[in-house]
Amino acid sequence: MPNDQEIMAYIDSCNIACGAHAGDEATMLSSLKLAKKHGVKAGAHPSFEDSVNFGRKEILLPKDVLKKQIIKQIDTLDQLAKREHMKLHHVKAHGALYNMAARSEEIAGVFIEAVQYFDQNLCVYVPFDSELEKKAREMGVPFMIEVFADRN
Repeated sequence: MPNDQEIMAYIDSCNIACGAHAGDEATMLSSLKLAKKHGVKAGAHPSFEDSVNFGRKEILLPKDVLKKQIIKQIDTLDQLAKREHMKLHHVKAHGALYNMAARSEEIAGVFIEAVQYFDQNLCVYVPFDSELEKKAREMGVPFMIEVFADRN
């Protein structure tokens, strides 16, 4: 986003798009450098591979395909973070993936399994009282409940 540099000094964590719905290696690297400069915790923001709809279209995928897509996106950002001597702090699903994982126990499970496959210590940002929160709790994955002041 054009105002990343201005807001980075005012936040404590940021979600970095991993190239599937937005971003590319250059924007990921730029965001990581800004986060590092301002002491902001960086997290992966994976989504459905759907740049045309900005990851906001619900897509039904086989579980193994979805898991591989999520792992690939987290890994891409993690490799860039390592180049900057940074460690990822969290993972937060984007758009339709976030909403579907909030409602579906099965998709929530796939998402949590992908995060665990990658790194069992990564925190997962989850909506309150969602399937994603329940699955993270059940599987012993660190999580943080988020709320949106601008939503019901």
